[in-house]
Amino acid sequence: MTAGKPLTPVGRKWALSLHLIFVGLWFGAAIAMVLLIALRPSSFESPESLIVHCNCVKLIDDYLIIGSAGGSLVSGLFLSWKTKWGFFRWYWVAFKIIATLMMVCFGAAFLGPWINRTAEIAADLGLQALDSPEYQAANSRALIFGSMQIGLLTAVVVISVFKPWGKIGK
Repeated sequence: MTAGKPLTPVGRKWALSLHLIFVGLWFGAAIAMVLLIALRPSSFESPESLIVHCNCVKLIDDYLIIGSAGGSLVSGLFLSWKTKWGFFRWYWVAFKIIATLMMVCFGAAFLGPWINRTAEIAADLGLQALDSPEYQAANSRALIFGSMQIGLLTAVVVISVFKPWGKIGK
C-alpha cells in the first residue's frame, strides 16, 4: 500500500528518472574509483603525485558516491512509498531495498574509512606509504570490496529490469 496520494503517471516518470540518474552516477563513480585504485602506478615520481592520486579516489567517494548512493536510496524509498510496488509487497523490491541499505551502510562504515585512511597515510608518509602494510591493506580492501559493491549494484539493476520474484505472502 502507498501512504497518502500516489504519484501521477507524469510524477512517477519524473521520480523514476531522478532515481535512474542517481543510480547511473553511483555506478559510474564506483567504476571510476575502482579503476583508479586498480590501475594505480606501481611507482610515483613524487610524494605529491601519490597524494593527488589518493585524494582523487577520496574525492570521488566523498562527493559522487556518497551523494549518488544517498540519492538512490532516498529516491528508491520514495518510489516504493508512492507507487503500487510498496516496500515489502514484492520480493524483488524488498531485495533491492535491503541490498541498497547494506551497500550504503558498508560504504559508510568500511569503504569510506579505508579510502580516507589511504589518503591520510600518503599525506603523512609520502612515497613510503606504498611500503606501509596499513596502506596496502586499506587499499586492497577498498579495491576488493569496491569491486564487490559494483557487482551487487549490477545485480540490483538487473533485478530492477527483470523483476524475477513474485509477491510476498500471496
